[in-house]
Amino acid sequence: SILSNRIGGYDGIDIDIENFNLDKILTYIALIFELRASLPSEKILSITLQSRLGHTFISRLTSILGWVDEIRVMEYDYHGPWSEPGPIAPYDLVSADLDRFIGPFGIFKKKILLGIPMYAYLWKNSTCSDAGLLSALKIGCEMWASQTQVNPGQSVSLGINISASPAIQWNTTGKCPYFTTRYDTIVHTENVRSISYKMNLAQSKGVRGVCFWQYMAGDGDVRAAKLWDAIKKYAEGTLTQPSEPTADDLGTKWSVVNPQGQTEVLPSNNSEISWTAPSASGTYKLIATLPNDETEIAVADTVEIVVTGGANNPPNIPQTPSGPSKGKGKRQKGRYF
Repeated sequence: SILSNRIGGYDGIDIDIENFNLDKILTYIALIFELRASLPSEKILSITLQSRLGHTFISRLTSILGWVDEIRVMEYDYHGPWSEPGPIAPYDLVSADLDRFIGPFGIFKKKILLGIPMYAYLWKNSTCSDAGLLSALKIGCEMWASQTQVNPGQSVSLGINISASPAIQWNTTGKCPYFTTRYDTIVHTENVRSISYKMNLAQSKGVRGVCFWQYMAGDGDVRAAKLWDAIKKYAEGTLTQPSEPTADDLGTKWSVVNPQGQTEVLPSNNSEISWTAPSASGTYKLIATLPNDETEIAVADTVEIVVTGGANNPPNIPQTPSGPSKGKGKRQKGRYF
């Protein structure tokens, strides 16, 4: 047939028709029947359905379930340009809605694929826009120090001018990350932790599997490697249930590298700290790293502070602040907020 020739070497065809009224359901059923009759038996026929469909709509779809091989349920866009800020695919609502399909579908639940998002939405001044794929999402980070030349024992105030504070926050019921920026911008997204929660949900519900919208571009991206590692574990049946992020996961990480190249982790996860210059003179590199919580959307910044006036070193420098000094603020490719 013409259809068979058109799909050629493809595995099959997927029908994704959205936002059509219930009065069109008979036309939709007829379309699926004709497609199945036209396709070679070895070709896959799948249908993609929106989440939160009405009970009557779902019930009428049961008549075609024997004709299709896969049923992809788009369990995302719970919030978007049409709504107030909120999680794109909150775990609690996804779980409840998936049950609404599983019940009427009965034995055909083994054909269901749980659709999971790989993108973000940004709200600013009540207006929402697409914030892009996960691989393009980053947060800017710029570190500052009250002064960069000090004497031994002198305290230095350090902090970060970050566009989000804290950089990553966690929705405990929706089990997904979000952040609010100093520019009154709210970004809701997904990460390895939140996606792993949903993959485990699919496994616990006994459905066929998962699918994603859309492929996360950036093969060299750290998040891509972590995510595909989690997907591989899911496919192998070895993916474990993630834990809720801790305050340490979400806090700013501070460290200092001494003149000999040795690194010390500082005991604080606040966005501002006070550091006391040691007795040994030399150049110290203070490093602030924004939390990534397995999202890898944050970057680190550094400030170098010179300690003088120690033993066998030049005289103490004057006790006059040099004013805030900004760090290097290097940015990687991607969209910053």
